[in-house]
Amino acid sequence: MNPRRATSRSAVRRIAVTTTAVLMLGLSVGTASALAAPARVQPSVATVTMPHAGPAQRTEVPAVSTAPLPAAVPAVAQPDPFWVTLWNLLLQFWARLFPPGPQAPPAQQLPLPYDGPANQVVTVDAPTPWSTTATVQAWNRSGDGWVAVTQPIPAMVGSQGIGQASEGTSRTPAGAYPLTQSFGRQPNPGTRLPYFQTGWWDWWNENSGSPGYNTHMVQPYSPGGNSENLYGAGPVYDYAANIDYNTAGVPGAGSAFFLHVTNGQPTDGCVAIPAVDLVNIMRWLDPGQHPAVVLGVP
Repeated sequence: MNPRRATSRSAVRRIAVTTTAVLMLGLSVGTASALAAPARVQPSVATVTMPHAGPAQRTEVPAVSTAPLPAAVPAVAQPDPFWVTLWNLLLQFWARLFPPGPQAPPAQQLPLPYDGPANQVVTVDAPTPWSTTATVQAWNRSGDGWVAVTQPIPAMVGSQGIGQASEGTSRTPAGAYPLTQSFGRQPNPGTRLPYFQTGWWDWWNENSGSPGYNTHMVQPYSPGGNSENLYGAGPVYDYAANIDYNTAGVPGAGSAFFLHVTNGQPTDGCVAIPAVDLVNIMRWLDPGQHPAVVLGVP
């Protein structure tokens, strides 16, 4: 921060505090003056009969009363209008100097059903089961609802839409799945998820007949089947987060579903979005919040 700017702001605050103290003192003095004003005393009146040449006349003259005076009703002191005006001006000045912080956006419901434990959710909702495009959005749990932390992001999904996935098809799996692992050809962009930078020995095993089916493997040769080299796949895997689908490795159920960088084309079952949006989401993901992705049709 610029030292001169910090000093100027500090001086403005000291002036505001001093002005407030002076105005409060003025209001106190004005109120005390009103309370100290002398009360008006009402003299008592006595009736005296005076002698006269003619008929008797009654003349009223002041006399001192010995009866105790009734208790006076305390007057309500009114502050001096001058100080009231200055006080209002100070309040306006104070509000401009220290404006209130932004209010939190209202909580809402997710576009897709979800009742799991995640406090961070990425939704992927497609207009129909056969759509190759969808909308991605990130959400934080807030009480009984959710608050969006990103704008809706256009996405590409499987060329056969969203639904029941399987090995050999290009359909994005519907459902809710944890997000626990990330990787990329590029260095870690700042995600808190476990992250590994890929090289030519990094593979995703898509051989449903092998023991390591649907897992990351590091070896100089392909595990077989449709296994994918995570570096050789090119820029679409510059950054990626694994969708924890079929973690049990059920043969034929499907493998290698990621949230990765888009090339503008439908995928083999992954969810693809622009790199800048993906990096922002990866930086936001927090393993302590048990993040998950929810995919489907509203």
